[in-house]
Amino acid sequence: MLMLDEPTLAVSVKETAKVFALIRIAKSKGLAVTEILDNLNQTRHVADHFVVFRHRKKVGDIPTQAGCGGACPSHLEGQAR
Repeated sequence: MLMLDEPTLAVSVKETAKVFALIRIAKSKGLAVTEILDNLNQTRHVADHFVVFRHRKKVGDIPTQAGCGGACPSHLEGQAR
């Protein structure tokens, strides 16, 4: 398992692409990857699904393939209970 906390926070766009490439390689080799990211647009490049927590409680589990369908913004803005 690989756990990453904001791995692209202080890097350039080019370096971000390299980080995502390394994550894809890790996933292709069967490694479970968990990322903590504030940038939802970045997670769409490598995520299989999103799990949203608010105040230590899980408020959403959204498959990337299904898209957010309007659910993501409310979860991210703290409107979902």
